[in-house]
Amino acid sequence: MELTYRMLQAAEAACLKESLLGLGQYHNEIAENREYIYPTVDVSVSVETIASGIREGNMLARTAWDGDTLAGFCVIGLDRAGRVGELKYLYTAEEYRGMGLGGTLTDWAMETFAKAGMERIDLRVVIGNPAVGFYEKYDFAPRILVMSKKI
Repeated sequence: MELTYRMLQAAEAACLKESLLGLGQYHNEIAENREYIYPTVDVSVSVETIASGIREGNMLARTAWDGDTLAGFCVIGLDRAGRVGELKYLYTAEEYRGMGLGGTLTDWAMETFAKAGMERIDLRVVIGNPAVGFYEKYDFAPRILVMSKKI
């Protein structure tokens, strides 16, 4: 299998829709607190937010393709004024997990953050997600706990 990587253009953001739905479903399956349903906003809003961020230059997205199949992607946000980056989405399709794709995409994100002069990188992980161990290998550590209550 030979994956090809390329930067996503704003006009192409709709190609992420099914994967974002899959990511939401995955979070619903692994989350310790299953009181909330993911995605928390309509996936079309997320797609438009990504497209808008790419157009405005404060988001970048790198995709990995196996032929015409989207194998994974990483979306990052760059807050140039605050010097804080955010790893917004990291997704690997189930059949491509365990092959190093997540690491390749994360390496790209870390290099991009460094080149952009980011001083801190934030990300959010659903409690119960085994990806916590993956992120700890990149020296991410908990900084804040966001607690929620459904009303």
